Amino acid sequence: MDPTEVPPGQPYAQPPPGWPYGDPPAPPKPARSAEEKPRRIPRKAWYLFGTGLIVLGFVLMLVFIGVAVTQGLRVFSDSVDIRVPGSSQVDLPPGTERMIWARPGDSRGCSTTDTSGTELPIDTDVSVSVSMNGDEWVGVGKFPTGNGHVVVECDGSEGELRIARVFGAWSFVGSILGAVFSPFVFGFAGAGVLAVTGARHYRETRR
Repeated sequence: MDPTEVPPGQPYAQPPPGWPYGDPPAPPKPARSAEEKPRRIPRKAWYLFGTGLIVLGFVLMLVFIGVAVTQGLRVFSDSVDIRVPGSSQVDLPPGTERMIWARPGDSRGCSTTDTSGTELPIDTDVSVSVSMNGDEWVGVGKFPTGNGHVVVECDGSEGELRIARVFGAWSFVGSILGAVFSPFVFGFAGAGVLAVTGARHYRETRR
């Protein structure tokens, strides 16, 4: 009997491997064409990106200007005025820095200590002035606040000093630099992206 024949009453057997009438092999996947180019970023996206960089530069400039102005307005937000000469005690936030402000041309010597007797050295290497509505003050020194209960003792003629926040620190300087350089950096970067994209578009239209 032919081994491929099925006797009567027997179920049909599966064809052996390599049977000519079996399921055909799966067709091979088509290879990627060598001429197929990778998908590129749309030109419109590059134009939007370049424009966005320019807009971002001007937005950051306005933000940095706002930060600098806010710092200037907050200098005297919690200031304390004291009469001099003599000794005065002021209560300040502990563990911070404060600045002594005087009227323009006011020259005198001062010392600061806290109520525990710790000397709080005054750094006179400052050069800053603030004028608001014609009210001008000049920073003459900054000092640590120690435990917060500071005794200020000054000599000289009668006058008035102001104990207020430190102005002209690195945060303020950084805000000014950020306001100056942000539009230049992001503006030039955005203009460069627009110029390159426009040049490519022009070459493609000439082909």
